[in-house]
Amino acid sequence: MLASSWVTAAIAMVASVIVARMMQPAELGVFTVTMAVSGLLSTLQLAGANEYLIYSKIVTTEDRRRVLGMVVILSLITSTAMVAGRPLWISVYGSSGVADVAAILAVQMLVAVLSAPVSAMLTREESFGRISIVNGITAISLSSSQILLVYWG
Repeated sequence: MLASSWVTAAIAMVASVIVARMMQPAELGVFTVTMAVSGLLSTLQLAGANEYLIYSKIVTTEDRRRVLGMVVILSLITSTAMVAGRPLWISVYGSSGVADVAAILAVQMLVAVLSAPVSAMLTREESFGRISIVNGITAISLSSSQILLVYWG
């Protein structure tokens, strides 16, 4: 797990350096601000769901379904808020770029959150090898998509 964390962090750092080199300074500021807000909202969207699945004494199939349903609903709310907040993004930052990046990150949040309950159950079962593989694949796919989206403008 430690090696997995280091590899995932290294992949994210390399992607950040590549993205930073591809963007203009103003674009990088837009990206950084939006990533910070997205990070805050993604923390809120899980609302302790992973901890519940990991630390509960007994977790039934119905519990897993409830947690997944709750996470999906909270993700829809946070993603919708990021997209619906477009006028606010533009008025606060004076740029539609932040709103555009927020919309892309909203979609990313919706997709990424679907793996959270599965990851929590793998942690509960102490399947650390599988978690490492999933984390590595996720880091590569997210970093690749960030680089491609910046490349495409």
